[in-house]
Amino acid sequence: MSHDNFQPPEGDRDEECVREDQWQQQLTDAYAEGRKDEREELTPAMRDVVTERRRQVEEEDWSPSHDDEHGHGELAKAAACYALHTEPVGNVGDYLRFWPWGGDSWKPKDRRRNLVRAGALILAEIERLDRAAPAPTPIS
Repeated sequence: MSHDNFQPPEGDRDEECVREDQWQQQLTDAYAEGRKDEREELTPAMRDVVTERRRQVEEEDWSPSHDDEHGHGELAKAAACYALHTEPVGNVGDYLRFWPWGGDSWKPKDRRRNLVRAGALILAEIERLDRAAPAPTPIS
């Protein structure tokens, strides 16, 4: 069953956001309190993406405020380039023309590492979009 085009009914979107917020809060609480059982729900791949995102923020200083300066799809374009670089897809230059920054910042690694980087960049872009979105109207 494909979920590519799934859109929840209009009335369910706020409820879905609330569920997502609750899940994120539970996960945050589990980490803060050291509850290993709940943290284990993350797969190794999920942990690697989150760890990479944290590394980007802490070591590269790509903070949320830095990410907010890239409001023209740069984070998503960079993620796409890393994701495409995992497979032999024609000439590297074909998709590197979409690389949003200087060539010295293009640092591909092995296939899995590139996908982890792509995932972290997508996460950063989603977080940026969430920060830029107007606050949802409370459900009364």
